[in-house]
Amino acid sequence: MEPQTRRILDILEREVRAICADEGVECTDLSALLVKLERHEASVRELSAPVAEALRSLLSLRRDLLAVHVRGQR
Repeated sequence: MEPQTRRILDILEREVRAICADEGVECTDLSALLVKLERHEASVRELSAPVAEALRSLLSLRRDLLAVHVRGQR
């Protein structure tokens, strides 16, 4: 992975973890957290709409960056 991409991923992950810590949401598995947000699961329903959308956006961007990296390795 390119250093610039790794730095961006690190920033995204730090921001997600900071939001989760502030909101009291478990976020050890970031991919699973995105699935929970997309499915509006009970464990994330207590989040306000802006917080849920911010997390969803950051995690979607992370997923897309990882997908581009994987495709680039083929």
